[in-house]
Amino acid sequence: MKLSGFLPRLARASLYALTGAVPETAGLVREREQQEELLRKNAEALEQANNQLVKEIEEQKQAKEQIKMLVRFPADDPSPVVRIDADGTVVYGNASSAPLLRAWQSGVGLLVPDVIKDTVHGSLASQKGVEMEHFADGRIYSLQVVPFPDSGYVNVYGRDITKRKNTEDQLARVHEHLENEVLARTGELRGTNELLRMEINERAKAEAALSKRQQVLESIYAIETTFSESLENAYDQIALTIAHIINVPYAAVGQVEKGRFRYLSQLTNGVLTHEKDTPVAGHPCGIVYREKKICHFNGDLRAMFPEQAGSLAEAYSSYVSIPILSKKGEVNGMICVLAKEEMAFEDNDVHLMEIFARYMGHEIEHGVMDEQLRSAHEISLLGTLASGVAHEVRNPLNGILAISEALFQSIGDNKEYLPYLEHIRNQVHRLSALMKDLLDLGKPLMQSEFMPHPLDELIRTVIDTFRHSSAHKMRTIDFVSAPSAGVCLVMANSTKLQQVFFNLLENACDHSPENEPVVVEISRPEELFVVVRVVDRGKGIPPELIDRVFEPFFTTRKGGTGLGLSIVKHIVEMHLGAISLSNNTPPPGLTVEVRLPHFAEQK
Repeated sequence: MKLSGFLPRLARASLYALTGAVPETAGLVREREQQEELLRKNAEALEQANNQLVKEIEEQKQAKEQIKMLVRFPADDPSPVVRIDADGTVVYGNASSAPLLRAWQSGVGLLVPDVIKDTVHGSLASQKGVEMEHFADGRIYSLQVVPFPDSGYVNVYGRDITKRKNTEDQLARVHEHLENEVLARTGELRGTNELLRMEINERAKAEAALSKRQQVLESIYAIETTFSESLENAYDQIALTIAHIINVPYAAVGQVEKGRFRYLSQLTNGVLTHEKDTPVAGHPCGIVYREKKICHFNGDLRAMFPEQAGSLAEAYSSYVSIPILSKKGEVNGMICVLAKEEMAFEDNDVHLMEIFARYMGHEIEHGVMDEQLRSAHEISLLGTLASGVAHEVRNPLNGILAISEALFQSIGDNKEYLPYLEHIRNQVHRLSALMKDLLDLGKPLMQSEFMPHPLDELIRTVIDTFRHSSAHKMRTIDFVSAPSAGVCLVMANSTKLQQVFFNLLENACDHSPENEPVVVEISRPEELFVVVRVVDRGKGIPPELIDRVFEPFFTTRKGGTGLGLSIVKHIVEMHLGAISLSNNTPPPGLTVEVRLPHFAEQK
């Protein structure tokens, strides 16, 4: 029944009954309106309470219907429903629960298995539901255990998920198959990509190698076709090209002769420098000179090779060097590069250096052969000339000498003519010595006359002879042999080699103050050579004349023939050695260095 319209009308009727026929005034009107408003609000409140009451009644009806449905639900549910009390006894089970109860070997009034019983106890204790899967009668069930602690039992609601599990298994297998297919395809794709990447890298390396090789060939072609290019300039060009191609801060190309640099071109951080006539042993190139094969080292080079790398201004950690070999396998030069960081130089880079090494080996050997032929030709011409001149001059000289001796006998003690006769005699003897020197300069040495000799004994013999027969026999000659030198054997013609050191002592005494000693020293053998130095304290030689001192007939000494050092050089080279001169540092004086093959090393 609706009360919303009835209550306001009831309120107004009551008001009219109370007021009667009393005339309305303004105050009464306001009071009446207020009372009407109050009554209206009360009526609305009553109506709201009525609506709430009706709603609660409807909800109670629905709850009762739901209870009836719940009571009826387990029996009608096509899925298993089982009630189990706290002791693990089955209290109720609908018809659909029969497969489940058979799997449990249980039924109404019977206990369930211990596993189910433990699950019941745990759910009641925690007051939380438990979900589990169970296999029964060929089916898979999802069991939802719902506790009712106040009632002391649980309801187990089962749901057949066999089809879903089968579908999930199929999906899992399909998914696994797809994953395997994807992995297989991905692996194939990665393999293909890796092969493609490797092929691209190999092609890039091949193109880079071809480009580098092209640069090398162009550089060699440029050197070969520039007719004004000297061998020294070729070294510069090769050092620059190698440093650019391999991208290293240091590159050196050098030619060696008798264990010393004949010429070295080295590029350090873009700056070219050169060395001549310095020992190879103290330079990084000395490593490959000693090993005579391609060398490649990584690490602290100063610690690994203190003697060779200690002279470097900067620290380097990577080294590779190629020997420049002659056809006989002798080391005529080397190419070496250095890097500050450790580098694994590629085979192609080493091969490019080998190309330069083979080219330089050919050029060096060609130059050496040309020089040897030229020198042999000059010596042959000089020998022929000397022999002819000697024969033509010797007879007139003998005649002049005989006449001068007869004049000496005839004139007797006439002092007025003695100076002239003495001058004639001296000049005849001087010319005779000149003829002898000319013959010696052109005469080759026979290898059959060479025998092993201890070098220190040979030099002691020279010094002893010098002290008895030289015009400077009163001069002090100091002989020093390094303790590490040991017994150094040299294959030599002892007479000719004594002549070398006798002449060197004569020259040293000629150019030194009388109160200064001349020093002869034997140093520790360097590689295949033993070194003898003759040191004086004279004025030295002007740098611009050092390269000319071995030329025949060139002399700076008054009255000299200019053949002494030429003969010395000829004899030393016939012993497969080398001779060089250098002003002392610090001055004064000059050092003559003779390098001879160490016979023990050759054996």
